[in-house]
Amino acid sequence: AKVGHIIAWNIRSFNNKDQEVMQELNEHKIDICAIQESRIKGKGKKQYSNYVLIYSEVERQMSAKEGVALTVHNTYNNNILE
Repeated sequence: AKVGHIIAWNIRSFNNKDQEVMQELNEHKIDICAIQESRIKGKGKKQYSNYVLIYSEVERQMSAKEGVALTVHNTYNNNILE
């Protein structure tokens, strides 16, 4: 599959904005979004209706003022390597 729209977004905290972010990505037909300052603690993946969110680790004892994440449209799920 050909990737169309890739963006970077300094979100200044993904927490409590996840549905709003996913709606914006969907409305603008974004395939991949690199998110800066996600402020998500831990490391892992979370599935949303049209996207998967992959996020980096911010040390749990630190206040989460940084962190990066990547959203990938479900069209490309099979191309994600762990």
